Amino acid sequence: MNVNERSDRELIAGGLEGKLNFREVLYKRYFSYAMSIAVRYTGNRNEAIEVVNDSFMKVLDKLEDYNVDKPFKPWYGRIVVNTAIDGFRKKKKDDILMSSDNTVYEDIKDPEIEMTLTVNDILALFSRLPEIYS
Repeated sequence: MNVNERSDRELIAGGLEGKLNFREVLYKRYFSYAMSIAVRYTGNRNEAIEVVNDSFMKVLDKLEDYNVDKPFKPWYGRIVVNTAIDGFRKKKKDDILMSSDNTVYEDIKDPEIEMTLTVNDILALFSRLPEIYS
């Protein structure tokens, strides 16, 4: 039987035995699925590929913990989601550290308050805030 025709259960068993071609087929079989999840979380194809690769490495590390009586796809999907969230948190933390390290505190003035803003102006400005603040 061709390795591409094997069931997920057989591919996982072969992957646990260290058969690289079984692991490769499992990766390729679920690559599109994992990418569809990762792109939604990252919004960027290159970052999504990194999330997919990192998540599959986690799958390989935890393969012996996988319950073969349950479907593989949702288990792998949960790992992709968690990996994407972890990457987002790390990136956010790095961004905060980078911005705080490069901040110059000289000549900082209090912002002037614009007294002519209408309710619609304020709502328009509010809608432009990053999602984390809304």
